[in-house]
Amino acid sequence: MYGAVGIGLADSVMGTACFTLGKSVSTIDLNGNYVKAVKGGAVLRGVANVEHNGKTTMVATARIYNELGELVHLARGTFFVLEEKPLPDLPWRFIEEDNPDLV
Repeated sequence: MYGAVGIGLADSVMGTACFTLGKSVSTIDLNGNYVKAVKGGAVLRGVANVEHNGKTTMVATARIYNELGELVHLARGTFFVLEEKPLPDLPWRFIEEDNPDLV
């Protein structure tokens, strides 16, 4: 796998994790480590976690897994908070099948 693929995926999932907390961000610092080889055409899955949710900066980590669920790439990024965006109210509601107490 070309190096930019892993770090690009990691940057994307970390930025998305920041966005889910209502913040628009820009990458300040990014580093990654490949821990297992990946062949071309492999299906990858990225998971990110926000480690620090500050007013002006955020720090996130990402893990990239192959189709067997093996860790192939670790990354950490620091992000500058450009603006806070209010999160929309989601149309969550319980339906009878979801909550037996409502039946």
